[in-house]
Amino acid sequence: MAPSNNSDELNFETWAPKTKTTLIQKGLWDVVENGVPPDPSTNPKLSATIQPEELSKWRDIVVKDTKALQVMQSSLPNSVFRKTLSASSAKDAWDLLKNGNIAGSSSVARRGKCCHCGEQGHLQEEQVEVQYLMYAEEALGEGTCGEDVWMVHPCGTMNHMTPNDKYFSALDRTHKAYVGLSDRSALRVEGRGDVKIMMKDGTKKKKKTIKNVLFVPGLKGNVLSIDQMIARGYSAKIEHPRKCTFRDRTGAVFGEPVWDERGPALRLNVVEGNLTS
Repeated sequence: MAPSNNSDELNFETWAPKTKTTLIQKGLWDVVENGVPPDPSTNPKLSATIQPEELSKWRDIVVKDTKALQVMQSSLPNSVFRKTLSASSAKDAWDLLKNGNIAGSSSVARRGKCCHCGEQGHLQEEQVEVQYLMYAEEALGEGTCGEDVWMVHPCGTMNHMTPNDKYFSALDRTHKAYVGLSDRSALRVEGRGDVKIMMKDGTKKKKKTIKNVLFVPGLKGNVLSIDQMIARGYSAKIEHPRKCTFRDRTGAVFGEPVWDERGPALRLNVVEGNLTS
């Protein structure tokens, strides 16, 4: 018998068999059972010799994991769904639910003014409600590319994000939240809005709006969520280990592929919003 879930809002013993059957029917159960292997392009011993087919195979597993996580979370009550946001994969979410380890708030290290000595820069433990996740440590670290480059983040990063308020054509500054990082630190979200970019469609140019981008001043760079892109019908083609071309649902190339030392990225031609408030 499966362990019962501690939440009053979800009976794991009833939910699990039904959800497992759905995942098996969709060909997704194996990724829940086995998890996602590490990105081979981040392994220094493999990055120089890895073949496009191998990287493409890993990307396919990431896509399956995203779909499996969506199937699982869509079947949960809203309150339980929010508590699985700390899961970085479908396997992680399944294990959290199975073990009943889905506390609604997390004790995370948040950078800011120390509540003890008043100085800036310390890490302080604080109970915060994490609404979003980014699969990275220390707010991205230092990169080698410019301000117009957006890192493409793997499964587990839930939203597009930027620290640049000048990029927004519309920004709701009343939207406040926290983004949890994989090193258990958290960054404050200071708004959510739309970012417009200019794309090439053959010989023509067209504007495209990226919606629900989070404004996170503490980030050190821009972030695109591959989960969000896949959910909206975008496709990725691995041309060689250091070049990945993305296309939108119409087949138009989305951004200029570049390679930052932290991984794949896109250079986007942002139409700055010039917000004054």
